[in-house]
Amino acid sequence: MTGTAIDARISVVVPVRDGERYLAETLDSIVGQTLEPHEVIVVDDGSQDTSAAIARSFGGPVQVITSRPVGGGAARDLGVAQATGNLMALCDADDLWMADKLARQVPLIGDRSQPTAVFCAATEFLSPELTPESLRTRQPMDHIARAQISSALLVTRAALDAVGPFQTEADDGLWFSWCVRLIDSSATVGYADEVLVRRRLHDRNQSLETAPATGMWPAALHAHLLQRRNNPS
Repeated sequence: MTGTAIDARISVVVPVRDGERYLAETLDSIVGQTLEPHEVIVVDDGSQDTSAAIARSFGGPVQVITSRPVGGGAARDLGVAQATGNLMALCDADDLWMADKLARQVPLIGDRSQPTAVFCAATEFLSPELTPESLRTRQPMDHIARAQISSALLVTRAALDAVGPFQTEADDGLWFSWCVRLIDSSATVGYADEVLVRRRLHDRNQSLETAPATGMWPAALHAHLLQRRNNPS
């Protein structure tokens, strides 16, 4: 898929709670992009560690919002509310971007003939501090084609606003619910069929089934869309 990219002013929103172990590496991968983001907004979601201080140490394009604990979805919404870019990207505070992630995605998005939201492929890796016990419960995937994970998304601001806020459901299934609303909206979804995100598996992942569940999301979303088309409300 090729095309002429829109003038890209990219805002990146990174929610974090007690993420000091991984946050610096994550931010390095964002600010070190070959296509530099316009701004990086770190939302410190009530951390009790040094996450906010680590983010502030980057200076430059990195801004920090501090909040009482509100949850990942609401933290994203706080960042989006402050963002000024015309393109929005999300990154979890423990994931890593390949250096050319934004440069590869931006040409695929923007005008009327192109998607208004673009995901990419991803790979998963085991965080080096994992214990042998934890290693037995995690099976990283070498390649997740068309990964509908938050760290893989680039979306126009207009499309994101049309879908609405992230914090509309209980935390369980929150991201999946938002993706369903994205597909149900007027947004058109495209994919960069390259691995541009490395997803970290560690002791604090929300589910021990993260890898299989992530791989099943594209099929689940497609099935939902077909159901909605066959049974419109």
